[in-house]
Amino acid sequence: DITNHVFIGKVDCGNHDDFCKEKDVRNWPTIFYYRNGTEHIYSGSLAYEDLSLFILEEISPRCELDHTINCTDKAKSFVAKWKQKTLQERRTEIQRLEMMLKKEHGMKLDLKRWIKERIMILKSGNALDHNTDEL
Repeated sequence: DITNHVFIGKVDCGNHDDFCKEKDVRNWPTIFYYRNGTEHIYSGSLAYEDLSLFILEEISPRCELDHTINCTDKAKSFVAKWKQKTLQERRTEIQRLEMMLKKEHGMKLDLKRWIKERIMILKSGNALDHNTDEL
């Protein structure tokens, strides 16, 4: 199970005027997110799919080849399989998955999220003593 979570809260500026003035909220909705203690304002699409993918890619704790504490059981199985593969095999798999995303017309969100998570996992870590910048 994932040990870290993303928490989402809602503030009604009509009831919390001081907070909204302090944050200089002028438009609704305004979405703040925090990464490593630094505040950012989200400026992307408000569509559920776009927000969901943003959270996966930018905010959620990462599941990595060398650090599986944030991995689901499904992701841990994927890590176990790919951790032992060569760098070239990982590169080839990343290319295959990225091609799947390019042809994603009509792909369900859960599958799109899982493909993106796989790519992030394969690009992470130092499982074979290779520099991840090479990926």
